[in-house]
Amino acid sequence: MVIVKKSYDFSKWLLNHSGKFPKSYRFSIAVRLENAALEFTELVAVANMRTNKRSLLHEADEVLTSNDHR
Repeated sequence: MVIVKKSYDFSKWLLNHSGKFPKSYRFSIAVRLENAALEFTELVAVANMRTNKRSLLHEADEVLTSNDHR
């Protein structure tokens, strides 16, 4: 799936740039963004290896739309 490569590239980009966030946001917003991006990437990568992708892709979608990340 192309989305695996795109999400990996975005996660890599985000991790390189989140250290440049203002100090007041670096340990709150930046960490939440990083965690959501990495969790999304992990879920789509695992879904890519499965035949039944729907449940994992739905969970990945929830990661991006939820305000309460794990």
